[in-house]
Amino acid sequence: PSAAAAAAAAAEMEIEARNDEPAWVTEHVVKASAEAVERAKLEKVEQQEKFARIRRVDRARGESKRAAKRLKVDSGAAGAAADSGVGGEDDGDDGEFMVTDYISEDEDTASSSDDEDEEETDHVTKILFCSRTHSQLTQFMREIRSSPFGEDARAVVLGSRQTLCINEKVTRLSSQAQMNDKCKDLQQKKAAAADDERKSAGCPFLDAKKVKSFGERALARVQDVEELLGLGNRTGACPYYGTRSAIAEAEIVAMPYNLLLHKSTREAVGIKIEGNIILIDEAHNLLPSIEAIHSNAVSGSLLERAHAQLLEYHSRYSLRMHPRNVTYVMQIMAVLKAFLEYAKKFAGKRGSTVIKVNAFLQGCMIDNVNLFKLARYFEKSEISKKVNGFVLKQEETRPTVASRGRGGAADYVSKHVSALKMTESFFHSLTNADKDGRLVIQSGPSLAAVSIKFLLLNPAVYFDEVLSKARAVILAGGTMSPMNQFSDELCGVNKIKIDTFSCGHVIPPSSLAAAILCKGPSGQPLEFTYENRSNPVVAERLLQDAGQLVLNLSKVVPDGLVVFFPSYDYEEKAHEYWQRKGVLGKIEARKRVFREARSGGEPVDNILAAYSKHIEAKSGGAVLLSVVGGKMSEGINFKDDLGRCVVVIGLPFPNVNSPELKEKMAFLDKQVGGEGGKQRGQEFYTNICMKAVNQSIGRAIRHQNDYSTIVLADARYARGSIQQKLSHWIHASINTYDSCGKVIKTWSQFFKDKAKAKP
Repeated sequence: PSAAAAAAAAAEMEIEARNDEPAWVTEHVVKASAEAVERAKLEKVEQQEKFARIRRVDRARGESKRAAKRLKVDSGAAGAAADSGVGGEDDGDDGEFMVTDYISEDEDTASSSDDEDEEETDHVTKILFCSRTHSQLTQFMREIRSSPFGEDARAVVLGSRQTLCINEKVTRLSSQAQMNDKCKDLQQKKAAAADDERKSAGCPFLDAKKVKSFGERALARVQDVEELLGLGNRTGACPYYGTRSAIAEAEIVAMPYNLLLHKSTREAVGIKIEGNIILIDEAHNLLPSIEAIHSNAVSGSLLERAHAQLLEYHSRYSLRMHPRNVTYVMQIMAVLKAFLEYAKKFAGKRGSTVIKVNAFLQGCMIDNVNLFKLARYFEKSEISKKVNGFVLKQEETRPTVASRGRGGAADYVSKHVSALKMTESFFHSLTNADKDGRLVIQSGPSLAAVSIKFLLLNPAVYFDEVLSKARAVILAGGTMSPMNQFSDELCGVNKIKIDTFSCGHVIPPSSLAAAILCKGPSGQPLEFTYENRSNPVVAERLLQDAGQLVLNLSKVVPDGLVVFFPSYDYEEKAHEYWQRKGVLGKIEARKRVFREARSGGEPVDNILAAYSKHIEAKSGGAVLLSVVGGKMSEGINFKDDLGRCVVVIGLPFPNVNSPELKEKMAFLDKQVGGEGGKQRGQEFYTNICMKAVNQSIGRAIRHQNDYSTIVLADARYARGSIQQKLSHWIHASINTYDSCGKVIKTWSQFFKDKAKAKP
């Protein structure tokens, strides 16, 4: 609500409280209340007129090419350059990189000016919607537009540079880190160009006025990512920063998980959760997402680089800094040195070690250091940013050991995120309670290769702030059972009222046929356990049965057949075996075979487009080999002909020998205690598998007129403990079969009946 609306509400409350006051007092309050209400109405009308005017202008322009050319005139301003975090001015004095005098929070003279030096923009009450992928955010924006509120809702979708940047110098780069660096480089050049016309003009899309105008036009009507990119190209304004400028006035803000769940990222972008409604889609991903976002690692090479950079910084500025700053910098260097000495114990070895936080601090002999004060110093002094600016300036004249690091990995490392900044996150992690996390130390052939990872076990400690500050939090998803997992793991810190709601599927049971197949075409049991896959004789028989099953289904299933494997390794092994034995050739004689690529391979969109195009051509259909938990298992809709049958080969249980998984299961066991303790850790292990399965089979049925079939190829699905964890909407349609032939016969009749029912 606006300030005027808030004042009106306060005035009305005051009237109620003053019923016993003299008449002239009441009259004055009533008059003030009326004026406040009128101001609130005026503000609302003005806001509506502003966005209506923007919509009229957009319609009048017709988004013509002539208008696009006219809007691309660059005013040359450099207002958006401040987002780079490093100054572009070079006056030959490096004093700008020296930290300002720091006053600890426990000193009487502490200043609160940090919280008062900026006037904050008023935010309207809003719905914050977040989901895992940009494709899901795009779907959400389109649903808003087609709703009864689509005409008047002020909604904006946020994204990464990879999604929203329109500068070809940035978009042509291959990795997210490289794109971020290039963008910031261009911002610095633009800032420098404002003072020196001889320098490069930097990014032409970072004109402050155009960026602000973009934000207003983005709110004028509901637009998805593609439309925002088009708006950016027409107006010559950056969609990445333009969407952020629209946050304050937006009523609905859609964003990826990390923008909401990571506090420092949320604050940097300008997202406020106080008093707002938070809607988290695909919430089965929430627990692992929080754990992944707040689990971080440092390598030996990173620690060396951070220590060397800070040492060089200290050598340059120690005589000019306040003594208190010198003390903190020396403490940080001492802690980094302690980390390095501890990591040396694991150099030249193999395997991994798991220890508690306090044991790690004692092993480093820094258990007497107040890490909370160091973490606050990092935050308030911005020492990491200062050191990075200093290092970048040094690189302009000479490549130092500190800037290069020693034994660094071949992976791209952002120059705008210093090694010290990356270790800063690790410092913050070590302030967690001993019971809430573990440290996993991975040995390596050298000190540089040793890795120390903080593993978050209790996501509730980070989600508590969201629960306590938001007006309401809604977790939505199709595969959230068992619900007690969310109440136990997310609401353990903040006991709040929880309401649950669930409903059946939109299709009638007759539109779905589901089978648990216990025996393969050979008549032998289907159990794709780790032990069976490790036995050469049994493993070959299972691969043969799986191939024959897919071949038999390709004869009766029309159009699209999607097959999910438990892992990329097993998919590759099956594909190689089928190819060698001629099974793949027989399948391709009926349907063309497509394969999901690993990360770094062919983009999912390209594979899906080719698969869809082949099916639409009505040339016999296609088979898509995918992986449970992979890119095709979530956020992709195999509706109608794209997914007439979904097959899941085996159960995708995670590696039970993983140190991280063992610690998580042990943590859950201790949380419950007693006789049921061990059951909870095992239940968590099973839930990971079954939620992934439910996500995969849920790709098939996407609307009320859709129909499909599901085959769960493993006898273990018939166990009660497994079957009860399947999504409820499948229970009424599922049957258990001991014969592959019976499934093929049933499927054949199912599709014949559907063909007859078509108009």
